[in-house]
Amino acid sequence: ETTALPELPNLTTLSFEEGYTQLFGDSNLMLHRDGMAVHLSLDQRTGAGFASQDLYLHGVFSASIKLPSDYAAGVVVAFYVRLYS
Repeated sequence: ETTALPELPNLTTLSFEEGYTQLFGDSNLMLHRDGMAVHLSLDQRTGAGFASQDLYLHGVFSASIKLPSDYAAGVVVAFYVRLYS
């Protein structure tokens, strides 16, 4: 399920290919909505990761995180935004 982003005035949006680079987890990263949404999945061995190709002073990021319905003990879910000084 993909949730639509709210309309935000005066913001430039980038597709995944325009602004990000996949770091790991080739088969665990899927692009949706013409590259405007990314689905990261977790299997028994690995997850997926990506990084921006540029530095940003401000912006909007959101995440919708869903855990497995049966057994989620030991699953670590993280959404990191690294700030540079």
